[in-house]
Amino acid sequence: MRPLKQKLSFPSHPPHNHFTNPTTTTTTTKDAPIIDAISLAIKSIPQKPLSSSLKHLLPSITPSTLTSLLTHNPHSLPPLSLISFFNFFSSHHCLPLSSYAAMAILLIRHRHFHHSLSLLSFLVSCKGRHSAPSLFDALSSAAGRPDPTTVDLLASAYLTFGFVHDAVQCVRLARRHGLPPPPVSCSRIPHRLIGSDSAWDFYREVLDFGLSPDVFAFNVLMNRRLVDTNEMFEEMVSKGLVPNGVTFTALIDGHCKDGRIERAMEIYQHMLKRGVELDLITYNAIVNGLCKAGDMKGASAVVEEMWARGLRPDKFTYTTLINGFCKVGDVDSALGVKARMADEGVVLDDAAYTAIVTGLSRDGRVSDAAALLDEMGGLGLVPDEATCAGVIEAMCEAGDTKGGFGVMEGMQRAGRRPGVGTYNRMLNGLCKRGQMRNAEMLLNAMRDVGVEPDEVTYNILLDEHSRRRDGVERVALHAEMGMVSDYDTYASLIRGLDGKSRRNR
Repeated sequence: MRPLKQKLSFPSHPPHNHFTNPTTTTTTTKDAPIIDAISLAIKSIPQKPLSSSLKHLLPSITPSTLTSLLTHNPHSLPPLSLISFFNFFSSHHCLPLSSYAAMAILLIRHRHFHHSLSLLSFLVSCKGRHSAPSLFDALSSAAGRPDPTTVDLLASAYLTFGFVHDAVQCVRLARRHGLPPPPVSCSRIPHRLIGSDSAWDFYREVLDFGLSPDVFAFNVLMNRRLVDTNEMFEEMVSKGLVPNGVTFTALIDGHCKDGRIERAMEIYQHMLKRGVELDLITYNAIVNGLCKAGDMKGASAVVEEMWARGLRPDKFTYTTLINGFCKVGDVDSALGVKARMADEGVVLDDAAYTAIVTGLSRDGRVSDAAALLDEMGGLGLVPDEATCAGVIEAMCEAGDTKGGFGVMEGMQRAGRRPGVGTYNRMLNGLCKRGQMRNAEMLLNAMRDVGVEPDEVTYNILLDEHSRRRDGVERVALHAEMGMVSDYDTYASLIRGLDGKSRRNR
């Protein structure tokens, strides 16, 4: 439809009681001369504005006259000319709902759907939620009988404002009046119900209503995991629809997320046998499911299958593999995937690096983990605190407390201040190595930079103090474990024990 130059203009933010009470719309002998005069004035708009031609007649024009003109249009005036008069008259009078309904029906009958939707949206903004029955009745009355196109436009107007319940009501009212299902709103409403349990119920309702089933709509609902994918798949087949690649991908992804990997692989093999073209999304869903199940051999085989079919794995594919290998403790294979990515020009992101660094730290390969941290820094990637804390802990376990301090300094250079958890791991490493003086210095340093020690911090230190003492002093320290929560208490306790120990000498 070509764009229309004429615009509808309505009052902004009208109150909910904007409309006057409805009046009759039958053309009377008394109205006829007035309607003739209005029609003549409308035809003369290019030469004479309405404000001038209707100046003396305006007091005699009532909303009932307007509604009658719009409903019957005895002079067959063009819709755009009637829009001009409607806008002019509505700026001088508070109109009943019937007048707006008559204007909307006239626009719809002349296929000016854009303008009619604007007018219906205005009505919805005035009436608000739970107004579908009243607007449906007003429009049906103006049209003489309910009309499927009008219902579709009214439901679309409600969807524009997010009034999904009213849009559903429009569809149900159409069914109650024996109308065919409005196709546009019936296809849009399930999308707006995403996240609620009623999406699938509504779609089944409109299918029973007579709406032709749509593979696309089924696929959307399946991808959003609103209902059991198997149930939807069986429903598709029963409706005579032929599942496509998107359908199968949704099934596979749903089974993988629910941990039903064997069922997902059965569908995958079924797709291969049927010659259904698999895309990167399908393969990534399978690889992800296999990796979550710890079947790295199967995941690797699927990646090779991708290459054999001419599909190049992407960053998501490889990152999923790296995560999977690291979770099963096979860091060397994860490093192999990293090398393959470099050969193929696929850039690693921080998620892939984090997985490998964490895996190396867990295996005690601290020098390799530190080298990867440096590599990340060179690429402008900043590892998160948990990753750095893991490397620090691994270094301390290996006796490399100096390396642990180096990682902390690297965090600070990158603008990331270590938190209390990171300090605790460093303190634990120092205490285990017997470096109590360094531990006390680190405790003071963290307080100086505004990182408050917690109970874990003090328990780490008290445990090491206790290990170094004998007799009553050890018992006293053990009694305080879990009870010290601030520095003053901790310092007082240690000073008291130190003084007592010196007196006993």
